[in-house]
Parts: sequence; C-alpha cells; structure tokens
Amino acid sequence: MLYFAYGSNMDWNLMRRKCPSSRFFCRALLDRYKLVVARQSSLWKCGVFGVIPEEKSQVWGVIYEISPFELGKLDVSEEYDPLNPTPSCQRKECLVYKEGDNNYPLTVFSYFPEVSPNPPPLSIEYINKVISGAHYWHLPKNYIASLNRLLPQGPSPSREQKG
Repeated sequence: MLYFAYGSNMDWNLMRRKCPSSRFFCRALLDRYKLVVARQSSLWKCGVFGVIPEEKSQVWGVIYEISPFELGKLDVSEEYDPLNPTPSCQRKECLVYKEGDNNYPLTVFSYFPEVSPNPPPLSIEYINKVISGAHYWHLPKNYIASLNRLLPQGPSPSREQKG
C-alpha cells in the first residue's frame, strides 16, 4: 500500500515505530491542496496538520510503502476509526505527483482530518517533527522555509543530513 505522509509521519524514526514494515518510496507533491492546522490531536496534545483543497497551493510530503497488516496501527495513530459513521479524520485515496514527474499521478492513500473552526496551536515538538522529516527527505528548500515560518520562535536549528 502506498501512503502519502505530509505531517509528523514524515519523521522517519516516528514512522518506523508506527509501521516497522514501512519503506520509503519517493518524495511527492499533493497539488491544489493547502497545509492547515486542522484539529486537536489526543496523541500530540496540540493542533496537528491537515490539508484542504486550494487551487494555487501545494503540499509536499513523502510516500511510504506499508504492509496492509500495519494499516490498523496507522489508523489508530491518526485517530481514524473506519467504524465511526462521523469520524474526525478520514482515510481517503488521493492523487500525488512523484517528484520530477508531473505528468502521471500516483494513487495513494492519506489521512484528511476534519478542520476545526478554532484549532489549537501547534506545539514546537510537533512542528519540529514535521520539519525534521522534511529535512531528512530533502524536500524543496522553499517548502521547508514555509514550515519554519510556522514555528512560534523563528526558524528551526540547522540540521546536518545523513544518507
């Protein structure tokens, strides 16, 4: 299964704890969507990111290949309950573009949290996980800069990249 991560699950260590079978597939772009603070997370105890349609926006992230046997673990961590008729988060298929190939979209799944009208702020710990993942996977510098602007106290410290 191909999963598009755009929030804290871009952090490789966090993703491997949630889904040990996960393997990096590629960097990818979710076109015509905007990253927003969506809702309160019971896991993070702060606001977390979601995405909403917006014509001239783009959200970068990574695609992981995960085992279908670990999908339930990921659902729980994303607070998605397939048996809940009115979930606060939905798991849906979406089209993303593999970095460097804007002609042929890939069908993947991702999580789309319901956007609260007054979401709580992001925590520094949460946004640093997102930024750490963006650095680790070498997402575009201008996208990382836009994430850094979301930090309450300025840009994150420079991180040395390994492999």
